[in-house]
Amino acid sequence: MLRKRKIEPIKDINTIRQIEQELLKNRHGSRDHLLFKSFLNLGLRVTDILNLKVKDVSESSSVSHSEILFDSKKIRINKEMQELFENYIFEMNLSENDYLFYSPHQNKDRLERTSAFKIIQKAAENVGLERLSGHALRKTFGYFAYQNGVPLNVLSEIFNHANVYVTKRYIGLDTQEDINEVYDKVGEEVNKKN
Repeated sequence: MLRKRKIEPIKDINTIRQIEQELLKNRHGSRDHLLFKSFLNLGLRVTDILNLKVKDVSESSSVSHSEILFDSKKIRINKEMQELFENYIFEMNLSENDYLFYSPHQNKDRLERTSAFKIIQKAAENVGLERLSGHALRKTFGYFAYQNGVPLNVLSEIFNHANVYVTKRYIGLDTQEDINEVYDKVGEEVNKKN
């Protein structure tokens, strides 16, 4: 029986920067770069990101241009993303009901999931990653959030997971790695020289 390979988050910030540069080289570089940044900054599912419309993120939004409303949950948009969205909307001359991530070949219809995957995958291959998807980027959001101090229970809520153990596995935290980290921290603390 063939086992599926586990989809892992990107854990190296330099790899993320390289992918960003690759995406900016594309014919639709602004769109592709914003798509990638949206995965990394919003932590949403692929279909949720692809369904975003201008009115969901613009200043004229009924919620607030610093938040997106999904399934009665508010998703905060950080300042960098607010600026990226606003610049992109202006640059592409998008109207309120346009999809942010649209296919230029389909009269501004929503970019298809398979197309989004191909865009991300090609950039990943160009920087030496064998496999990358929107799902892996959602995990990357969680991994970096955790590395920057966001508690697992908060991430569990964001991802709508049943418990923190599911979240821990989801964002690629190896149990042995965590155990080793505890020993290292305890060792540093108890062996400090005054």
